[in-house]
Amino acid sequence: MSELRGGNGLRPLPRLVLAAGIALVVIVIIPGLANPFIVPKESLVALVSAFAVLILVADRRPTVARWPRWWTAVLAAPLAVISVAALLNGADLLASDGPLRWWIYALFFVALRLASRRRDGEWLERFLAVLGGVEGALVTAQVLAGELVFDFAALPSAKWRAFGTLGNPNWVGGFLAVTLPLALARRDAASASGDRRARWGSSLMAGAIVTGLVLTFSRGAWVAAAAGVALLALLRRDLAWRRVAATCAAAAALAGSIAWLRFGGDEVGAALGRRGSVEGRARMWAVSASMIAARPFTGWGPGRFAAAYPPFQRDYLRARGESAVTDLTDHPHNEYLHLAAEAGVPALLAFLGVLGLALWKGMAASVPRGTGSAAAPAAAALVALAVHACVDTTFRLPATAAVFCALLVTVFVNAAEESGAGRRPLLALERAALAVLAVLAILQATRLLVVDRALAGARRALASGDAAQAQQVAEEALRLDASHAELWAVLALASQQSGDEPGALAAAARARALRPSPENVYLLADLERGRGRSVRAIAELRDLSETVPGLLLPRVLLGEALAEDGQIEAARGVLTAVLTMRSKLPSPNEQALQERAARVLRTLPAHD
Repeated sequence: MSELRGGNGLRPLPRLVLAAGIALVVIVIIPGLANPFIVPKESLVALVSAFAVLILVADRRPTVARWPRWWTAVLAAPLAVISVAALLNGADLLASDGPLRWWIYALFFVALRLASRRRDGEWLERFLAVLGGVEGALVTAQVLAGELVFDFAALPSAKWRAFGTLGNPNWVGGFLAVTLPLALARRDAASASGDRRARWGSSLMAGAIVTGLVLTFSRGAWVAAAAGVALLALLRRDLAWRRVAATCAAAAALAGSIAWLRFGGDEVGAALGRRGSVEGRARMWAVSASMIAARPFTGWGPGRFAAAYPPFQRDYLRARGESAVTDLTDHPHNEYLHLAAEAGVPALLAFLGVLGLALWKGMAASVPRGTGSAAAPAAAALVALAVHACVDTTFRLPATAAVFCALLVTVFVNAAEESGAGRRPLLALERAALAVLAVLAILQATRLLVVDRALAGARRALASGDAAQAQQVAEEALRLDASHAELWAVLALASQQSGDEPGALAAAARARALRPSPENVYLLADLERGRGRSVRAIAELRDLSETVPGLLLPRVLLGEALAEDGQIEAARGVLTAVLTMRSKLPSPNEQALQERAARVLRTLPAHD
């Protein structure tokens, strides 16, 4: 294994594996799978972590930076609390969105820690800044000429043209906001070095990030970027801020010109003035706070937010008499509320402890330019990430979750080695435990990929009319992940087409319990009505109508079910209300549903 060592005693191969993994998680879109933006990328995190750890522990004398034990205790506390919450709530420990995913990122953190040393230079900071520049350039290209590659006809607004490689402009904006402080620090370091080529390259990199960030129209990402840059300014007052500001101003002006010329003032104004987005988030946060208040210590179970949320939204809307709500979220657009709702306030406090310790060490270890410390830019990037987590699902996306781990490693490795603690050899027991965890991570990654591939295959079989094949594929995949709501829904549809009505009803009920989305409720209600259980169907549709009262389809279906059950006057009242409903953005679908309601009304018996 000695040939894998660098001249300074470090092993370059694990670092290359980890760098390649981060790049793939951020940049590559994996086609042919059901969830190309999330599940396969999380599998990549597990695989690269496992391979890097196996390479590292196979060395004859692997070493690791000496850390105080209380650092390790603080870092491990969230994992322990989340796992305990899962056990107390009887949550599926093997679910893809359960506690197991947190352990994947813990192994990724360990792999980065073992592969990184301060005297390596600021490789993680440089690498993430480059990825940010690449992503920013891709976003700019999408806005300028994306129609040559993508069909934008179905996108709701100009904002959604900037989906990058992460699938959502808000996610891309968050990633760019986090990498901006790193890129600005690199731009300043290049200026200080006197290397003209490096200065121009770093300026283009920072400019691409700013341009892409502006074009996402993600206001939360803008605030996060501002917070990160502000902290960088406080920690590194020696930076050449005039040059940095000039670079940012030029890039922002370019982005504004592109947006104005590409979309026009009205569409840009609409993208910036999205009041409904703010109101929707405020409602989700209030409802999530109610969930937390109901179970403050244990939460509702990791991975169970979507299943527990609807009754609380229903109560919230009833209390306020709101009737225009048309959305039902599976996450509250706030990582802190999400974590507390699923795993309890103790888990949130433990996670905040990790953030607090990282910021403390990052700010304390910050040193003037030229000493090689990456702590200040990394601390600034962590602040940007923490701020963005207030408005989105930042720590549950593979790209930003991987960056979070990289920033933590950068801060703690710098802090440990600047303290002069030195390094220590890994114990044999530690090496054996890491090897076992690496093998388990490979198995988990394989399981995730197999399940996701099976979901895509079952959907294709169902679309082609081969219900038996879809049913078989779904059943086999559910043996690997019994808490996969999408697979249960596909199994329900396949069983229905195959004539297995009891099996279809059981699968639909399971899908609805795991994820009570409108589509799963429609499916279950349809099957209940087909078996003559109108009362159960009515209960499901009434609950959905009260949870998302602005949707017309649940009300139309409810009216039809009431009519079938002989509740004529109740059906008449529901369907008549549909005819008077108007959404803020009328659509052909709305008109078709109102015409359907009118047809049903005409078939009802006249008043007595």
